[in-house]
Amino acid sequence: MRSFSGRICSPTSRVARGCAGPLVGSPEEASDVHGRDGLGDLEWDEPAVPEHPEHAVDLQRSLIEQGPLTIVAIGPLTNLALLVERYPGIDEQVERVVIMGGASFHGNVTAAAEFNIWFDPEAAERVFAARWPITLMPLDLTHQAVLNDDDLAERCRGLEILTEGFPTYGGMAGRDLEAIAQGLAEAVDHDYLRYRVRSVAYLGEALERAGVPVVVPCGGHAVFIDARAMLPHIDPLAYPGQALACALYAEGGVRSCEIGTVMFGLRPDGTEQPAPMDLVRLAIPRRTYTQSHIDYVIEVVRAVAEEADRLRGYRMSWEPSALRHFTARFEPAYGALLA
Repeated sequence: MRSFSGRICSPTSRVARGCAGPLVGSPEEASDVHGRDGLGDLEWDEPAVPEHPEHAVDLQRSLIEQGPLTIVAIGPLTNLALLVERYPGIDEQVERVVIMGGASFHGNVTAAAEFNIWFDPEAAERVFAARWPITLMPLDLTHQAVLNDDDLAERCRGLEILTEGFPTYGGMAGRDLEAIAQGLAEAVDHDYLRYRVRSVAYLGEALERAGVPVVVPCGGHAVFIDARAMLPHIDPLAYPGQALACALYAEGGVRSCEIGTVMFGLRPDGTEQPAPMDLVRLAIPRRTYTQSHIDYVIEVVRAVAEEADRLRGYRMSWEPSALRHFTARFEPAYGALLA
């Protein structure tokens, strides 16, 4: 850290050693994300700023007493928690605390938890309960950070490709990468593959017996219902696949995906023509559904099939400029969902 401070701070800056672990429990590291040195293992220069003899908590107190001070916390909040505990009332003397921590949408340690808060939640509780003004910069915001040092940005981009992937890929937390690795290991296990393919076939065969037109053989990840064959009274440009997908959701909350004219019907010149097929995909997530779930899906599809002749088509009320099947909006083409 001192080598990094030597790059961004003046020779009169002070760098002090703080707490080595959280208030409760053992410390957890994040070398898989930030490198062994905590700064991406980018081979920084030797430290230019000597280590201050005081503990970081005591140095903070000395600086606060010299005048208005804004504290910027870019790691776990253990030192700040000890500051308010060791020096009661000092939180009222701090101008502001800016914290890089927390997450509004997705974490980087668990699905919801961000490392700086997760590392020492007891410290975070004390810091947020203190009387100083706080500005919080969550993980979501740091993912939008911009570097104004071209050389540093290039080095970071190279490291990102090695550790997370190309910049446009988005990046993932270690938990997500571990889940992918586990999924890959299972996906090449022959026993699992037999179970997987048989589970999909169970759904497809049940729908075939009920007279629902499906694409055969079913494959290993989804059953595809032939919506155009099931709803021949709906013109392809009135999106029979979308009509069926909406009916399945309205009937029983079954989420599916239209694979047809909505997805493939738009031509480069802006005109529209029917896709070769109008299908509805019933994808089965890995290790998620039990047989009772699949039996429920079968019941919902049968119920919709019994009322198939009453279903009506849709028209698109709004569509984006690209990939319209993700966010387009629809309304009934004839004023009602059912005849």
